[in-house]
Amino acid sequence: MSAVTAGLSALATQDFSAPSAKDVLKVKAILQGKGRLPTELIDCILDYAEYWLHTSTQTESPVSVSGSSNPEDRLILRSLPLGYSPKDVDDINLVISIDKYLKAKADMHPHEDAVAGSVSKEIKDYWKDQCPPRSGAPCRKIVFKIRSADQGWANHRVQNEPYAGSYTWFDAGKERIEVVAACEKNDTSALPIEPSWCELGLSKDGVPAGQYHCILRSLDPPVIEHPKVKSREGSEEDSEEDSEEDLEGVSEGVLEGKSEGELRFEYKHPFLPPSTRIQSNVTAKREITEHIITWSYLDGIGTKPLDGDALEKSGRGRHSADGEYVRNLGIGDVVTIWARARFPAWRNNIKHIAMDMYWAV
Repeated sequence: MSAVTAGLSALATQDFSAPSAKDVLKVKAILQGKGRLPTELIDCILDYAEYWLHTSTQTESPVSVSGSSNPEDRLILRSLPLGYSPKDVDDINLVISIDKYLKAKADMHPHEDAVAGSVSKEIKDYWKDQCPPRSGAPCRKIVFKIRSADQGWANHRVQNEPYAGSYTWFDAGKERIEVVAACEKNDTSALPIEPSWCELGLSKDGVPAGQYHCILRSLDPPVIEHPKVKSREGSEEDSEEDSEEDLEGVSEGVLEGKSEGELRFEYKHPFLPPSTRIQSNVTAKREITEHIITWSYLDGIGTKPLDGDALEKSGRGRHSADGEYVRNLGIGDVVTIWARARFPAWRNNIKHIAMDMYWAV
């Protein structure tokens, strides 16, 4: 018991507010050395104390999404890749340009095949060496802080059910990061996306940022081939003129601000609020409401699942608290937040959104 007491006394000198990977590993060493505790028990202690690494991202300015407009679905925010820790990475000169990263569009291709020149495994292994994630499912929890409101009125409201009939809401998506090394600064031949992606500012060990390109592949919502393109390709009666007309401007890579991938493929979005949604807005309330939602890796494990009806009454999806989303996140995965609105006159007014992702080392 004296060894454990000595170990805990040493812990009292540590800063628990926002630990880096070095801080966590130092605490582990203290508990293994002075505390003489087994690794399994140390991991349990750190999990109980929620002594985890975490990264934070947030929106910069208010934004609105309207029903029956283009777009009705808008990517509002993404997390940093799971396993990437800016505090530690700054010390080893591997950095992501946060501003460009948060504003980047995901790759609009439905496949996950690695492209030529991919160094994703090397980059992820590098992150693992610097911030070794806990084996299995390293993500521990995600905290969403959403301040938003709808248009402030509706034709029908249900008494004592403030979220009933709400057609403005937020969903969680998922992307996966891939890194490609180019032989020359302007060489983007290996990329299935627009050359502007090389401006994301990824660099390693002094190598110019232009030689490392960042791809974000959308896993959820899924990417599907545009129905018009698919049906046209399946028709044997199409003329060459029709094909050329469809592709006019695509060779330039841009048509009304869209990339080639966006012209050929599209996201498959849910039409109505799904049972996995993060949060709906209060129906017909113009004033901004703050919702703080926590998804934990422990949700649905060893405890009675949260009641689906209770979740619905609080504006959350009835199947959003099973913990599967958090437990299925791997190194390099990115959490995204999508704002949605459906039907004319419905409007999702977003004041501010912040997201904190916690993971264990």
